[in-house]
Amino acid sequence: MNDLLKYFKSLNNIRTLRALSKEIPLESLQEIHDKFNTVVEERRKDENQVKAQLEAYSQKITKYINLLKGEGLSLDDLVTAKAPLKISNRTKRAIRPAKYQYKNKNGEIKTWTGQGRTPAVIKNDIEQKGKKLYDFLI
Repeated sequence: MNDLLKYFKSLNNIRTLRALSKEIPLESLQEIHDKFNTVVEERRKDENQVKAQLEAYSQKITKYINLLKGEGLSLDDLVTAKAPLKISNRTKRAIRPAKYQYKNKNGEIKTWTGQGRTPAVIKNDIEQKGKKLYDFLI
Protein backbone atom coordinates (compact mmCIF):
# COMPACT_ATOMS: atom_id res chain seq x y z
CA MET A 1 0.00 0.00 0.00
CA ASN A 2 2.89 2.31 0.79
CA ASP A 3 4.27 1.86 -2.75
CA LEU A 4 0.89 2.72 -4.20
CA LEU A 5 0.79 5.96 -2.20
CA LYS A 6 4.24 6.88 -3.48
CA TYR A 7 3.03 6.20 -7.02
CA PHE A 8 -0.04 8.42 -6.55
CA LYS A 9 2.14 11.19 -5.13
CA SER A 10 4.37 10.98 -8.18
CA LEU A 11 1.26 11.41 -10.36
CA ASN A 12 0.83 14.82 -8.76
CA ASN A 13 3.80 16.00 -10.82
CA ILE A 14 2.69 17.40 -14.20
CA ARG A 15 5.90 16.33 -15.96
CA THR A 16 5.42 12.72 -14.80
CA LEU A 17 1.82 12.79 -15.99
CA ARG A 18 2.83 14.11 -19.43
CA ALA A 19 5.51 11.45 -19.79
CA LEU A 20 3.10 8.65 -18.79
CA SER A 21 0.30 9.97 -20.99
CA LYS A 22 2.50 9.68 -24.08
CA GLU A 23 2.72 5.92 -23.53
CA ILE A 24 -1.06 5.42 -23.03
CA PRO A 25 -3.55 5.49 -25.95
CA LEU A 26 -5.90 8.49 -25.91
CA GLU A 27 -9.04 6.34 -25.43
CA SER A 28 -7.55 4.67 -22.34
CA LEU A 29 -6.42 8.03 -21.04
CA GLN A 30 -9.98 9.36 -21.45
CA GLU A 31 -11.38 6.33 -19.54
CA ILE A 32 -8.89 6.92 -16.73
CA HIS A 33 -9.87 10.60 -16.69
CA ASP A 34 -13.60 9.79 -16.45
CA LYS A 35 -13.09 7.22 -13.69
CA PHE A 36 -10.84 9.55 -11.77
CA ASN A 37 -13.42 12.34 -12.03
CA THR A 38 -16.06 9.92 -10.70
CA VAL A 39 -13.86 9.09 -7.71
CA VAL A 40 -13.19 12.77 -7.03
CA GLU A 41 -16.91 13.63 -7.17
CA GLU A 42 -17.77 10.78 -4.80
CA ARG A 43 -15.11 12.00 -2.40
CA ARG A 44 -16.47 15.56 -2.60
CA LYS A 45 -19.99 14.33 -1.84
CA ASP A 46 -18.72 12.32 1.13
CA GLU A 47 -16.77 15.25 2.53
CA ASN A 48 -19.69 17.64 2.01
CA GLN A 49 -21.97 15.20 3.82
CA VAL A 50 -19.54 14.97 6.75
CA LYS A 51 -19.29 18.78 6.84
CA ALA A 52 -23.10 19.07 6.85
CA GLN A 53 -23.36 16.56 9.71
CA LEU A 54 -20.73 18.42 11.72
CA GLU A 55 -22.51 21.71 11.07
CA ALA A 56 -25.86 20.26 12.18
CA TYR A 57 -24.20 18.85 15.31
CA SER A 58 -22.57 22.20 16.05
CA GLN A 59 -25.90 24.00 15.64
CA LYS A 60 -27.59 21.57 18.06
CA ILE A 61 -24.86 22.12 20.65
CA THR A 62 -25.15 25.89 20.26
CA LYS A 63 -28.94 25.65 20.57
CA TYR A 64 -28.71 23.77 23.86
CA ILE A 65 -25.99 26.01 25.26
CA ASN A 66 -28.18 29.03 24.52
CA LEU A 67 -31.17 27.28 26.08
CA LEU A 68 -29.14 26.64 29.25
CA LYS A 69 -27.99 30.26 29.34
CA GLY A 70 -31.60 31.38 28.94
CA GLU A 71 -32.49 29.35 32.03
CA GLY A 72 -29.58 30.86 33.96
CA LEU A 73 -27.50 27.68 33.93
CA SER A 74 -24.03 26.85 32.68
CA LEU A 75 -22.57 23.65 31.34
CA ASP A 76 -20.73 23.21 34.63
CA ASP A 77 -24.05 23.33 36.47
CA LEU A 78 -25.37 20.60 34.23
CA VAL A 79 -22.29 18.39 34.57
CA THR A 80 -21.96 18.70 38.34
CA ALA A 81 -25.67 18.35 39.09
CA LYS A 82 -26.69 15.18 40.85
CA ALA A 83 -29.19 13.00 39.10
CA PRO A 84 -32.65 13.08 40.65
CA LEU A 85 -33.74 10.10 42.65
CA LYS A 86 -35.46 7.49 40.58
CA ILE A 87 -39.04 6.89 41.50
CA SER A 88 -40.02 3.36 40.73
CA ASN A 89 -43.38 2.64 39.15
CA ARG A 90 -43.18 -0.93 40.34
CA THR A 91 -45.57 -1.87 43.08
CA LYS A 92 -44.39 -4.07 45.88
CA ARG A 93 -45.65 -7.58 45.96
CA ALA A 94 -48.08 -8.34 48.74
CA ILE A 95 -46.64 -10.28 51.66
CA ARG A 96 -47.48 -13.92 51.26
CA PRO A 97 -49.38 -15.60 54.07
CA ALA A 98 -47.63 -18.27 56.09
CA LYS A 99 -48.45 -21.87 55.13
CA TYR A 100 -46.28 -23.81 57.53
CA GLN A 101 -45.62 -23.62 61.24
CA TYR A 102 -42.78 -25.13 63.25
CA LYS A 103 -40.94 -24.80 66.54
CA ASN A 104 -37.34 -23.66 66.42
CA LYS A 105 -34.55 -24.93 68.70
CA ASN A 106 -35.58 -22.48 71.44
CA GLY A 107 -39.16 -23.73 71.37
CA GLU A 108 -40.52 -20.58 69.74
CA ILE A 109 -43.26 -21.02 67.13
CA LYS A 110 -42.16 -19.79 63.71
CA THR A 111 -43.92 -19.68 60.34
CA TRP A 112 -42.79 -20.19 56.75
CA THR A 113 -44.54 -19.18 53.52
CA GLY A 114 -43.21 -22.12 51.54
CA GLN A 115 -41.08 -19.83 49.40
CA GLY A 116 -37.33 -19.66 49.49
CA ARG A 117 -35.01 -21.93 51.41
CA THR A 118 -36.65 -24.54 53.62
CA PRO A 119 -36.00 -23.77 57.28
CA ALA A 120 -33.37 -26.05 58.82
CA VAL A 121 -35.79 -27.39 61.46
CA ILE A 122 -38.33 -28.51 58.83
CA LYS A 123 -35.59 -29.91 56.61
CA ASN A 124 -34.07 -31.92 59.47
CA ASP A 125 -37.45 -33.29 60.58
CA ILE A 126 -38.23 -34.41 57.01
CA GLU A 127 -34.84 -36.05 56.51
CA GLN A 128 -34.22 -37.53 59.97
CA LYS A 129 -37.66 -38.11 61.52
CA GLY A 130 -39.45 -39.09 58.30
CA LYS A 131 -42.06 -36.34 58.58
CA LYS A 132 -43.79 -34.96 55.49
CA LEU A 133 -44.12 -31.28 54.54
CA TYR A 134 -47.91 -31.42 55.02
CA ASP A 135 -47.26 -32.27 58.69
CA PHE A 136 -46.22 -28.62 59.15
CA LEU A 137 -49.28 -27.06 57.45
CA ILE A 138 -51.09 -24.43 59.46
